[in-house]
Amino acid sequence: MFPEFVTADTGLIEATIAAQEGFVSDSWPNTQRLTVLGLRVADSLARSPFGRNARLQIEDKKTKHISTTYGDQLGQLMLGHGAGLARLA
Repeated sequence: MFPEFVTADTGLIEATIAAQEGFVSDSWPNTQRLTVLGLRVADSLARSPFGRNARLQIEDKKTKHISTTYGDQLGQLMLGHGAGLARLA
């Protein structure tokens, strides 16, 4: 999914997937669940010592919050998902 991690150890990727799967709830539609998991894994790998060379960061000028580009994309998906759930409530 993300070519910058092709050199990552398979065990590291599998462990990261296993660690992140629990954070992706069934509230996500099947069509988005793998995308959300992929972004969580990429964000986690980019923050790891392995990912230091692949890390792409965005700094929010107002809050000084630093995120990877994967975390930024994930945040946008989560905002839209939360808004959709709120409309259903």
